[in-house]
Amino acid sequence: MFSGNFICNPRLHFLCECAICKRKVKSCRRVSNRKKMMSMAVRGLSRATLPTTKKINSCSRMGLRSKHSLPDLPYDYNALEPVISAEIMQLHHQKHHATYVNGLNTAEEKLHEALAKGNVKEVISLQPALKFNGGGHINHSIFWTNLSKDGGEPSSELMSAIKFKLARKIGIGIYIGINQLTIWSLFFGDLANFC
Repeated sequence: MFSGNFICNPRLHFLCECAICKRKVKSCRRVSNRKKMMSMAVRGLSRATLPTTKKINSCSRMGLRSKHSLPDLPYDYNALEPVISAEIMQLHHQKHHATYVNGLNTAEEKLHEALAKGNVKEVISLQPALKFNGGGHINHSIFWTNLSKDGGEPSSELMSAIKFKLARKIGIGIYIGINQLTIWSLFFGDLANFC
């Protein structure tokens, strides 16, 4: 039950066969505590997933589940040039975001099948894929709406906070302008090494 990494402590035994040293003792607290912890974890997991499973089952039976789709951008791919090129926008939207959407749809289909079969292990194993692809889809959907062609300059308070944070990160205790910072980085190296 245990690997050789554990050191047996005789104070933890009470007349049973210890799984570590094979001595006959009454009970080994380490073994019984591990069993208790495992059973508590399984009970907690089943309690946590069963209400969710019931909700998902009821929704899927009612036909509320629909496939996720890649949202259209509120602007053209070339709208953010020269800051972000059209090729990068197209690649990021049509490849990366589309991969998250397809992965989420596939994971939800597998989840629907696992719930129909009552396969709890499969339901649990699909949670990382649902979280990863669902999170990627949501984050990208928010990302596209936060970009704007005419974003403008940050407010004076925000710009001073950016300059202050940047100056603290690179070890300069004074406020510096963007042009001075660019000249400084040309003489002393890439700012990425300091940030």
